[in-house]
Amino acid sequence: MKLFLIEQPADLKWVTPGKIYDGDLVPTIIDPITMEPVPPSYIIRCDDGKSRKMDATFFITVEELREKKLKELLD
Repeated sequence: MKLFLIEQPADLKWVTPGKIYDGDLVPTIIDPITMEPVPPSYIIRCDDGKSRKMDATFFITVEELREKKLKELLD
């Protein structure tokens, strides 16, 4: 899946805002203490070539990006 980085995670220098990354959604994980699902995250192929788990709030899909840009153009 293609993901657009909308926000730079704090102190992470291996990703660049505004860049599109390949990533996969991590399966739903249940917190063993609260028994609640943890927030969604992606496994991202970073600028240094390594794969890392990153919070989904930093990304939008390219489809969401396209819809956002189309809406801006039409408004």
